[in-house]
Amino acid sequence: MVMPDTFAIATTYVSFVEFQIVKREVKNGDYSCLSYVWVQVLIQLPIVVVMALVSIFSAYAIGSWPMSTFLPVLVAFAARAFALERMAVFCSLDAQLPVDVP
Repeated sequence: MVMPDTFAIATTYVSFVEFQIVKREVKNGDYSCLSYVWVQVLIQLPIVVVMALVSIFSAYAIGSWPMSTFLPVLVAFAARAFALERMAVFCSLDAQLPVDVP
């Protein structure tokens, strides 16, 4: 059940490259920072919930755990995965990676 946690590692690098492009696009007036943040949350939240659902469902199916605890565990797992993704994005803001961004 650590699959979503490992994605946060890659998120730090990918977000660094993405933010270099986003800074340029915001500076050019293509869109605002607020709209970028809202769209990121609206896109990533359902994906994190689906990943949590797949991870938790397989554990419940194999372990024969009581289904009455499925929803609270799903919410906690998805919230933790989403928080780790957001922390990875935050860490990428201060990264000093030698990357050439087109």
